[in-house]
Amino acid sequence: MRRNKAERIHRERMDEIRTRIPGYSELEDEATDIAIRYARRAISEPGTGLGEMDSALDRIESRKTDLLRENGYDPAYTEIPYTCPDCRDTGYIGAQKCHCFRQAQMHMLYDMLYDKSHLHGLTETDNFSTLREDLFTGEDLEHFREAVRRCHDFIDKFDTDYDNLLFVGNVGTGKSFLSSCIAREILMSGHSVIYFSASDFFDACADTAFRRGDDDAPAADNDLYDCDLLIIDDLGTEYANQFVNSELFSCLNARHNKRRSTIISTNLSLRHLQERYSDRILSRITGYYTILKLTGPDLRMKLRTANN
Repeated sequence: MRRNKAERIHRERMDEIRTRIPGYSELEDEATDIAIRYARRAISEPGTGLGEMDSALDRIESRKTDLLRENGYDPAYTEIPYTCPDCRDTGYIGAQKCHCFRQAQMHMLYDMLYDKSHLHGLTETDNFSTLREDLFTGEDLEHFREAVRRCHDFIDKFDTDYDNLLFVGNVGTGKSFLSSCIAREILMSGHSVIYFSASDFFDACADTAFRRGDDDAPAADNDLYDCDLLIIDDLGTEYANQFVNSELFSCLNARHNKRRSTIISTNLSLRHLQERYSDRILSRITGYYTILKLTGPDLRMKLRTANN
């Protein structure tokens, strides 16, 4: 559909140019005649060089460019406006899926299976372009700047270095915001990202556990284990039980074994994480996660007060 739309726009633009610029169509016809003439010559006289043809066609292209500029057109206006110039909207570069194709697949996956995560809406409002340092002061600002720096490092090295992040801090200190910032950048680079609140994450785990063995069940557990980046927001707000502990460990352990990155945000301290879950979960987190602590007052309350 993208390719057809781009080609339709190109046809309309070329019709416009041929109508508005006298002599442009004649140059196109001349170029076609030259190409046909030299093609016939190459057939009848094998070994004929095409240097003369290339020079003649280059002169015609130069005259067409001059005509466009003289009539107020950018020469780029005649190019096909592909959404993705890398694959020309075919979805493939050689035999490999283009980054635009993979990203479209993930958007479809979100729409079908993970709509309740609201990832699309989050990344539109919570991204690095809306980041505000003026909401922090003193040590809180230093902690926030360090976390932002680590976030950029995580993004820049995502394809080469395996890493996980744990955001720790009080309510409203920017943990979810930075998670969303990372999600957007990783998505934009063509990777798969799944973003869940803790309660929705464990609901998804329960649903797939209940439906295991059902041939018609979606392979959501595979998606949780295999996606390039999994984000679990507000860990500790879900109802705690043995199932939660078991599923959390299984997911974190499987993703670590597959070298798939995970980001967790929580209001709990490491001590409370250990008390709420288990030693083996804490061991995974302290051993394989970069821990980023955010401090300060509740920014949501601060913004609400400022707006009032």
